[in-house]
Amino acid sequence: MVDILRNAVSGLMAFRTAMATTSHNVANVNTPYYSRQRVELGTPSPEQQSYGYLGRGVDIQGITRAYDEFLMKQLRGHSSGVSQYDTLNNLTGQMSALLGDTEVGLTPDLEAFFGALQDLANSPASIPARQVFLDEARTLTTRVQDIDSALTGLRDSVNTGIRNTVTTINDLTAGIAKINQDIAQATKSPTNPPNDLLDNRDRLLMDLSKLVGIQVVAQDNGGINVFMGSGQPLVVGNNVYRLEVAQSGFDPQEMTVRMEGQAKGSDLERYITGGELGGYFEFRRTILNPAQDGLGLLAMGLAETFNAQHAKGMNLDGETGVALFATRSPKVWANSANQSTATFNATLIDSTALVRSDYEIRYDGANYSAVRLSDQKTLLAGGDLAALNTELNKDGLSLTLSGSPTAGDRFLIQPTRQGSAGFELLVSDPRKVAAAAPITTSAATSNLGTGGISSGTVVDSNNANLLNSFTIEFTAVDQFTVTDTITNDSFTQAYDSVNGTTVSYNGWEITLSGNPQVGDTFEVKNNIGGIGDNRNALELVKLEIKPQLMGGNDYRGVYAQMIAEVGAQGRRVESTLRSQEALFAQSEFSRESVSGVSLDEEAANLVRFQQAYEASAQMIQTANSLFTTLLNAVRS
Repeated sequence: MVDILRNAVSGLMAFRTAMATTSHNVANVNTPYYSRQRVELGTPSPEQQSYGYLGRGVDIQGITRAYDEFLMKQLRGHSSGVSQYDTLNNLTGQMSALLGDTEVGLTPDLEAFFGALQDLANSPASIPARQVFLDEARTLTTRVQDIDSALTGLRDSVNTGIRNTVTTINDLTAGIAKINQDIAQATKSPTNPPNDLLDNRDRLLMDLSKLVGIQVVAQDNGGINVFMGSGQPLVVGNNVYRLEVAQSGFDPQEMTVRMEGQAKGSDLERYITGGELGGYFEFRRTILNPAQDGLGLLAMGLAETFNAQHAKGMNLDGETGVALFATRSPKVWANSANQSTATFNATLIDSTALVRSDYEIRYDGANYSAVRLSDQKTLLAGGDLAALNTELNKDGLSLTLSGSPTAGDRFLIQPTRQGSAGFELLVSDPRKVAAAAPITTSAATSNLGTGGISSGTVVDSNNANLLNSFTIEFTAVDQFTVTDTITNDSFTQAYDSVNGTTVSYNGWEITLSGNPQVGDTFEVKNNIGGIGDNRNALELVKLEIKPQLMGGNDYRGVYAQMIAEVGAQGRRVESTLRSQEALFAQSEFSRESVSGVSLDEEAANLVRFQQAYEASAQMIQTANSLFTTLLNAVRS
């Protein structure tokens, strides 16, 4: 009877625990990342009797959770990928809408600008046509500034997202470290882990993986160590390694991340992958920065090339053209960890050679090195400042140094990043638009030969003698003399009657052709009064389709390439996001198949455990009846 009672009681306790565990599973059927629990039952060691071994009921060996670490690792990885590309997709979508929208994009304004310029070329003396042209120019500069402001707003959003993400990461890692401590205290043996604490930790790890890519390493005491993608620690046992947001070592407008308490320049951005944080950094690095650099290159290229041609013209007041547009100069940032106060100033020397890229300059105490960051090409492995400028000149830049750098100093050149923010119209008076050419040419009516002279072009608008008058007299059929009638300076040049001859002097260039006779004369003079002249306006119109920027693009081509690149990136990101979502859904299904709670299964288990519980209770009742009968017999 004692054996019956003991066995029945053990069964009663075991199946009561099983029913309690089942009810716990049912109650948490919708709890995120809850792992189904089950009671592990076993038989205790039997008692040896003369007739053999007698069983002693059932033991509860532990309560385990249905869990697969490999599946959870997969799930965390895909969760990190989904979060990263979802962040990228949202930000890239905003940029695509901004650049490609016909209402806020730049293409319509470029078309209106050059349309107004063509109208001016058709009516060079018209003040209203000149005013419309300036109005469209002002609209163009305003639109460029507006787009730049919107891109800067996206940059601010990225910085805010980085700050918020880092705050949440620190909160989660603190929570994981606390659970590590609780698990270490609660774990009595490897077979009796605190399952709900482990599930809570998994939930925190999933939340953390959405913010940054992580690696998880288990410890012997049940705790875990958590590292970022390239091995930077976040949690080691009960210790938390907090992140902090700091200004970039170069550009103070960019926020980066480092370990709390680390020195300036110890940025972790290049090591961070996955999650929202990785998405923010990838968007800024691969999409936002190239777009803003491209917009700045367009503004700087348009300003320099347009100003150069405009300076070759003459306005209605008889003056050579002044600069129509202004932009900001290239920016050079000294790294915040530099030991010296040396600074560089960068100058744009040729916008047509500009590359849409930043450059990193390093100084080792004796020589400079330079890397173009867009393609990671080493422009200079080692050399002095002159050698450095020789290489940078090829990309349209020149540097001047102030102060003395020390070994280890680093500098970042941003040639075009701020160009669009400073794009402004400098001319407000319509009379100052230089639509005419500053020189005019003519042949003397008394000439006897068939010689001709071209209308002439300006090659150097800064030449002090450009507007002087000049005579060209043929002293022989194969020779002529050019004389400045103001200074009386002259020179003689040979003439090729077959191919013609080009003459360049004092900033202008003309071509003589045909068969002039000895004594024939030609004149190059100031075009003051030529208010109906549209030669320079026509040259300005030609700039619209001239392939002169960024590897052979015209102005609209530069902007179109920006839009195309952002669109291509958007398609890539969207496609990758769909793939990551599919992988995440598959991993989640695999995890649910192992760890998830099935209400049908739990209902069946509940019936089975209830029946076993009732049977054990019936056994206790039977043992009690037998014991009562025995006591009554003894009393009798």
